[in-house]
Amino acid sequence: MALRLVDMMARDLGVTRKPGDDAQGHMFTVRTTFTALRFWMQACCIDDGYGGSLGITQTSVEHKATDWIAQMNAVYPWLKDAFDPTMLHRYCSALVGVGDLVRTDEGTLRCTKPHNLAVPYGAPHGVHADGTAITAQLGLRDLSVQDWRGCVLSGAVVFAGMPEHDGVVRFEPEAIDPRLPYRDDLLFLATWLGG
Repeated sequence: MALRLVDMMARDLGVTRKPGDDAQGHMFTVRTTFTALRFWMQACCIDDGYGGSLGITQTSVEHKATDWIAQMNAVYPWLKDAFDPTMLHRYCSALVGVGDLVRTDEGTLRCTKPHNLAVPYGAPHGVHADGTAITAQLGLRDLSVQDWRGCVLSGAVVFAGMPEHDGVVRFEPEAIDPRLPYRDDLLFLATWLGG
């Protein structure tokens, strides 16, 4: 039953197993939980009693995420080491930093509508000769109905318009412009814990 929960979450989110994963599924569970956390935090913002129109404080989002991780940890006890309060605060702050959540004038966080964030990627940074702009798909989305053509899931972010290199579509962090103001937040969200 326990592994089925993570398998169902992973299927809906597009998280796949990797060849180097441990036999117990610990890393797969951490990656799946890391990806799901984005959508859990979005759902917290919608659960303000007004359909998401008011939002809730970042502290409340982080407390609700802590409670969810504690519930997940009851089934997968190795999660407590990866998802501590400092990490959850950084994660929520990164969602605000890239525009997946928005801070209102009243200081609450609201979930955003689906939108794309242009991300300069490639040649200008000496990585690929083609140089392209990819998009990070942000806002409240249902990944279970995601069109994955030309897209790749990396961490908690779906990138669209990814160029193919050596027959593989993959996200390469070093290809993102180092001058991008939201680069650190984006890379944090796009990098699964433990690799």
